Amino acid sequence: MPIDFFTVIGTVGASITIAKKTQKMHSTIGMVKKRLLDGYLKIGVFGAGGTGKTSLGYFLTGEWDKIDVIYDESTHDEKLKIGSNMDCTWTKR
Repeated sequence: MPIDFFTVIGTVGASITIAKKTQKMHSTIGMVKKRLLDGYLKIGVFGAGGTGKTSLGYFLTGEWDKIDVIYDESTHDEKLKIGSNMDCTWTKR
């Protein structure tokens, strides 16, 4: 079965677009990571109770054993340290 010339051109064009977008995405992720680690960027994580905000913090700090599947409502602010210069704080509101 012969391959249509326009199908090949379309596939090549799509592949190039995907490669460029992937490269840009990796560049952006690297920039965000650097700014986070340098302490220049803060990210707010919001969500209803039991959606995994604290588990995300434990995941990011490598404290796997603290991740629990049973929801236990926090009654206080939670603070975790990520790396040497990044603090994460969860405030009960």
